[in-house]
Parts: sequence; structure tokens; C-alpha cells
Amino acid sequence: MRQEELTGKVQTVLGIIDGDSLGVTLPHEHLLSDLTAYFVEPTEASQRKLAHEPVSL
Repeated sequence: MRQEELTGKVQTVLGIIDGDSLGVTLPHEHLLSDLTAYFVEPTEASQRKLAHEPVSL
């Protein structure tokens, strides 16, 4: 579809529908970020511990 044809439309798991047909929704995002290629092990002990803690949003 061309961009103009998608204006006002929503991509659902069942396909593209008109935005007016959507009803009440709960938007959310699926995020994945892998930055291991940029990781540099800290030299300071307190920073090393922090560097290996889980990240949460």
C-alpha cells in the first residue's frame, strides 16, 4: 500500500483496519536493545557491580 492509502489506518494482528473502527485500545511498545558491542567493563569496583545490574524502565 502507498503511504496515502495508510493514512487513518491501523495495523492489527488481523490486518489493516480503519482507525474509526478501532474502539478503546491500550497502546504499548515492544522494545529490545542490545548494546553489548558498546559495553566497556568499568575499572572501579562499585561501577562494575552497577554495570551488571538488570535494566528496567
